[in-house]
Amino acid sequence: MAAHSFWVDPSDLSGRLGLNFTLVLTSVAFKFSLANNLPKITYLTELDLLVLGNFAALALCGIEHVIASSLSETDAETADNLFLYVFGSCWALVHLALLYLYVFKTDSLRDDWDERVLQIVAASKLNIKNTNVIQSV
Repeated sequence: MAAHSFWVDPSDLSGRLGLNFTLVLTSVAFKFSLANNLPKITYLTELDLLVLGNFAALALCGIEHVIASSLSETDAETADNLFLYVFGSCWALVHLALLYLYVFKTDSLRDDWDERVLQIVAASKLNIKNTNVIQSV
């Protein structure tokens, strides 16, 4: 969504920054929603890093908008195009890496889940109430 702010003319700094700050506020609302719906933990998860990366990307876009507004029209267009190519490439690489990690993490999570289910089934066949096994699921 941050790339949409580059459609606004570079001389219209208030329009570009207005869209950028709207995205920052939306990201803050998303972060609060996550914080309310996820368990409280003391360390950063992958999702926290993704949200913090989003804030960093929006900050970089805001800085680029300010720089582009001070350049001539042709230089601003060149700066916008260069930033979009670099920004888009980084965005694509990060999300491809996340997809790659997700695919491999899913396999290990699935194996853990299968092991826990087998423990529960074995405990129920023996008519043993093993609350530790059942609570771990």
